[in-house]
Amino acid sequence: MLVAAVMTLDLVVLNLLGVLNGVIVAGLATGGATIGLAGSALQHDAWAGRTGAKVLGLTLLATVPVGLGFMTRAHPDDTSKKIPADTMNLAADPDVIGISGGCEPFAVWGQNRWEPYGAKILARPLREARQVGGVAPNKTVYVDGWVRTEDGNLTNRPPWNSNIWFHLADGTGWVSFAGTRGAPTTHDPTGGFSDDGGTPPPHPDACRAALR
Repeated sequence: MLVAAVMTLDLVVLNLLGVLNGVIVAGLATGGATIGLAGSALQHDAWAGRTGAKVLGLTLLATVPVGLGFMTRAHPDDTSKKIPADTMNLAADPDVIGISGGCEPFAVWGQNRWEPYGAKILARPLREARQVGGVAPNKTVYVDGWVRTEDGNLTNRPPWNSNIWFHLADGTGWVSFAGTRGAPTTHDPTGGFSDDGGTPPPHPDACRAALR
């Protein structure tokens, strides 16, 4: 009865902490069963030893799961580090700056010419803005406007040092001119020395927008 009562208390506390899951429930069930079997095995031993073992088992059953629950709540997984390079269609981020104006969505591709391949998706059209995702090499994304702020890459040769940034049509962020192309590309066989960077991404005058 004591084992069942302690397990019930554990479940209530872990549920309130918001960390209860199937693995924890299975672990509690295993722990409770182990203590029950240990109690049965000790039923012929001295009273003091049997009681001490049960107290120790119940104490562990009461404190360990709850302690782990508090640790999980205090140190959740940093999911921002697990965003795959080709993730798109992320939930709208309140920190992502939008645009006024712009145009109908049109396609650009993540660059596949020079390392680092692909493009970062940033919350703002600035090099040091927070990264919220990425565009895989040669992956198509749709943009609905562009603005000029600062060069996307200070070390690139023209036109790949452009200060143009494209706003993603789904509102999830920005990609740089340097990180995109107007068509799929192949790796530079010279290892970065070729002047041919591929087809630049289109940036029609009618699609120029303003930040809001």
